[in-house]
Order: sequence, then structure tokens, then C-alpha cells
Amino acid sequence: MQSTTACATASRQDSASSHLPKASVVIPARNEAEHVGSVLAALASQTVKPAEIVFVDSGSTDNTASIARRHRARIFTLKPGEFSYGGALNFGVHNAEAPITVFLSAHAIPASPQWLEALLAPFHDPKVAAVFGRQLPYAYTNPLEALEIRRAYGARPRRYRKDPPFCSANAAVRRSLALLHPFREDVAYGEDLLWAREICREGHVVAYAPRAAVFHAHHETFREVLLRQRRETRERVLHLDFDTWLAEWWMVPVGLAWGVGRDWFRLAVRGARLRWFFRAPAFRLAKVLGTWRGFRDADKAMR
Repeated sequence: MQSTTACATASRQDSASSHLPKASVVIPARNEAEHVGSVLAALASQTVKPAEIVFVDSGSTDNTASIARRHRARIFTLKPGEFSYGGALNFGVHNAEAPITVFLSAHAIPASPQWLEALLAPFHDPKVAAVFGRQLPYAYTNPLEALEIRRAYGARPRRYRKDPPFCSANAAVRRSLALLHPFREDVAYGEDLLWAREICREGHVVAYAPRAAVFHAHHETFREVLLRQRRETRERVLHLDFDTWLAEWWMVPVGLAWGVGRDWFRLAVRGARLRWFFRAPAFRLAKVLGTWRGFRDADKAMR
């Protein structure tokens, strides 16, 4: 009976692999020893196996690289001073060999053995140039960050011909297109969004595959949330034509009040513990203030 079950499982895996393109999984990493073992173990259990794992390490001082080596990844090294997010993606593309390059954050753990299969499935359509998957909060992610993640990623598949919310933390691209249109290396945020916009302007399609889900969260302090929001807003204004009413200082209190009210409502719906209702104003202030300061930074940069 066990032999029959094993044969059936192997048959399903062979069937899934036969009609999907080969994929290289590129993992940029720096000091990710806490999660990278779980990420690589999840890759090993996929119904569709990666053709290879390309590990781009940018100066890890922990045992990240040794963990990757135990999982037989091909390891490449970038000096910390040479690192940029776009540069790490381009470096991975150049060193990958399969026709599809999959990008996966070193702390984004595939949520199921069908993750890679689901991420590659939309490529049966030759118009699809790239696919990005869903992100889910970890069970221990604080409820405020979890709300943000769930709000950003829905459960329905979509196809974009303009301005896709593409995220390279969990995504796949046609390698030929990524070689022809490299990711920008001169931006601190949004290199993936800018790339996807350019690809769509060329007439290609970007697909969203919610079944290709990973667990991914940053688990930042409120100060880190503010700094990230500030940096990302600055880059979005400078390079992505981002605009919002929070650019005006007098809208900051309005944005804070509205955001806290929304957070409280969603926390109540999900039955969150009382302490998170008290922490919501500080979290929302970090988001709102980071957005406002990011606009000020961008305004100064454009003068």
C-alpha cells in the first residue's frame, strides 16, 4: 500500500514537472541564519523541484552561507559595499541558468509544497513575463503588521497590463527579459516595481498567483517601521510618481486618526488582544510620520 502511494505521488510530481519550465531559484541573503534553513528545506519538499538554487550572499557574518552549502546551493558572494537590491537581482539573473529565474527572500518560507508549481503555472501563456505570489504573516507576527500584509495581498489571481504591485521577495521572471531589461541599481526601493512597469509598457503581462504563497514579515520595531516607510516613500515619490494627501503636514493628524480607527476596527474583527489596541497609535504614527517625512526628503532632493 505504501509502495502504491509513493508511486502515485511520484507520478503526480512527474506530471506537474513535465509541462512547466525549468526554474533557477535565486536567494539574496545577508545574516539570515534564523530562517534560511527552513526556506531551503521547503524548497527541497516542492512538488516541482528547482533546477538549481543560486545563493547570493552579501557579506554574512553568521553561518548563513554554511547552511546554504549544506543544502547544495550554488553560492556567490557580493561585497557589502557592492550591494544594492537591484544589483543583487541582476547578479542572480546573470548566474542562473534556467529559462525562468525565481526570486525568493531568504526569510520568506514557501507555505506549501505546491508553491513553485503555482508560481510557474502562469508561464504557459507566452504573454506572461513575470509572476508574483502571495505573502502571508507568520503565526507570531504582531497583529498590526499582519493586518498590513493581509491588506496588500488578496486571495484572487490577477493579470496586470499596467502598474502591477510586483514584489521580488516572492516572484519569477523570464530570464531572457531580465537580461534584456536589467533591474535598476541606482534606487534604494522599488527596483522591482520599476522593472514591472517597464515590462508592461513593452506589452507584456504580469500575473499574480495567490496559491504561490510564502510566509514573510519584517518584525520591525516602530522606529524601524518609520525609517522603512520614510525611505520607501522618498523613492516612490522620486521614481514612481507616488502622491498622497499625507504630503501636507496638517493632514498628519487626520491620517493618524483615520488609520488608528481602521486598525482598531480590524483588530476587533480578528479578536486581537487588548494590548494591541494600545499599541496601534504608535504603529500608525510611525507609518504616517514616515510617509510625511519621506515626501519632505523627496521634495528636497528634487530642488
